[in-house]
Amino acid sequence: MMAGFELEAPQIAIAHVTCDDTPIVLLVAARSQRREVILRNITGGADCYIGTSAVATTTGMLLAQGETVTLATTAGVYGVTASGTATIHVLELFQ
Repeated sequence: MMAGFELEAPQIAIAHVTCDDTPIVLLVAARSQRREVILRNITGGADCYIGTSAVATTTGMLLAQGETVTLATTAGVYGVTASGTATIHVLELFQ
């Protein structure tokens, strides 16, 4: 082990967020500079668009039903649907 460097055990946070036609926070800003996030649109019958707090269906990244995306980000992540609801599973890994 290198002097002055200690590897901490990774922490895991899991959430299920219902996303609809009003932007909602899927993930708050990072607690750590080392974070990986996995988002999966699992149910609900609607596609979800993800992005910043100003996310819209015209500006967000599409997370279609059944799709998964992995992000390395320290920013908050928001989601919105064009109509209907989607359930997003959020898995956050951080140190």
